[in-house]
Amino acid sequence: MTKVFSMGGHVLQYQVKLNPSALAQYKISLSEVVESINSNNGNEGGQFIVFGSEEYLVRGIGLIRTLEDIGDIKLKVVNGFPIRLSDVSRIEYGNEIRRGIFIRNGSDEVVAGIVLKLYGENTFRVIERLKEKFIEVQKALPADVELVFYYN
Repeated sequence: MTKVFSMGGHVLQYQVKLNPSALAQYKISLSEVVESINSNNGNEGGQFIVFGSEEYLVRGIGLIRTLEDIGDIKLKVVNGFPIRLSDVSRIEYGNEIRRGIFIRNGSDEVVAGIVLKLYGENTFRVIERLKEKFIEVQKALPADVELVFYYN
């Protein structure tokens, strides 16, 4: 298997809904907001550390995990007080703008995936490995979500 293309469903994202009046009050530009968010959540590659005959990779992982973490991002200091993202915005979960839906049987909205295999791979073996992976993935899904092969 080389790639899985997904179609349908919603993509959950953090959404920062800025208050233009608050930005103007604190003289904060949109580019300053974007830069602050990016610099507080970047994943950075490092080098490696050698211990004996083994190498350990070092990397920095962004620390944003919750809506509150985003709200705590400091944008600037005004008169000795930090202005945080939550002071100039409403932060919430939302869905990415949809670019289409996937319908099965003419009425049921579903999320679908198309699996592409590498040239020269045995199709039967790819499908068998995929079925094994389905069992593993199904265990991680909520009880009301079901993975179904509908064309192979």
